[in-house]
Amino acid sequence: MLPFHKMLERAFTGPVCSEHDFDMKILIPNLRKVVKKYDIKYDRTQPVPADDGLADRVWQAGLEFLEETGLFCPDTERRILFTRKEIDAALAVGPRGKVVGASHDARTIPRRFPEDKTPPFCSVGGVSVPMSTDANFISVVRAIGQNPLADAVANPSMTHVDGQMIVAASPLEVEGAIRGMIMAREGLRRAGRPDLAIVNACPAAAKAAGHIAGHRFGIGKGDALEIGTTAEMRIDFDSLNKIAFSLSTGSLVFGENGVILGGLAGGPEGTAVLMATYNPVDILVLRACCQHPFPTHFDLRTTSTRDTIWARSLGNQAAATASCRS
Repeated sequence: MLPFHKMLERAFTGPVCSEHDFDMKILIPNLRKVVKKYDIKYDRTQPVPADDGLADRVWQAGLEFLEETGLFCPDTERRILFTRKEIDAALAVGPRGKVVGASHDARTIPRRFPEDKTPPFCSVGGVSVPMSTDANFISVVRAIGQNPLADAVANPSMTHVDGQMIVAASPLEVEGAIRGMIMAREGLRRAGRPDLAIVNACPAAAKAAGHIAGHRFGIGKGDALEIGTTAEMRIDFDSLNKIAFSLSTGSLVFGENGVILGGLAGGPEGTAVLMATYNPVDILVLRACCQHPFPTHFDLRTTSTRDTIWARSLGNQAAATASCRS
């Protein structure tokens, strides 16, 4: 697979492009083109589609879109481009069977395919749900840890430190990230599962400094930092800093992709294609062990509308179906 430093080099040497031109002249036209070319159409009567042919077309559309579009780095105003050969090579060696947690709480993330009877990996909890007091934070994590179905925990997020609201990129963010990790470990200790994996470590940290600080106070080899792209098809230096840190420490990365249905992705068809596109992006760029996609409705600000469920189901099916052939 393409080494991380080679991928990073393209953020400095790729084609120069303004953000406006990337959106309006490259991303949107390319996405519309592949949606039309591969005949991808939304069927609102099937919120969880099971059409293998449609899933295959979405996957091919996503790969073609990634090759022609690449990612945009706003810090350098350049495009990070990949050849189809590089994309296929990354998919061929993509992560499989990663182990999270430790000791008696170690769990393997299974490789599952459509209609697979293997029980799913269950990461449970209030994903980044705001918590304003330490006591509530510890109690929530303890309750999550006591859930017998939990293979991993998704932390809530601190909003205040000693009564002061956390401000991004400030010392309060660093303190919030540190305290959040300390309290998460305490909550899991009280639940009797001290080594249960935390898969969204440092949710209070918007910037790399907070992630790095929080890592020192409770993130182990079996935990994961959640690192994401920015909608749509963007990766900035701060996120790349997080990835570089994670690679150097051997920490796992959960790839986060929040596609905005009704934004640059367009409707559910374009959202489904981007869902599939982000699968190889998470391997090539984020170096993720797992993909966490959550298309969100632009107007309703939720992930559970009929069209977002359709796009998420189809995009996941496309990636899983392609994976079972590799």
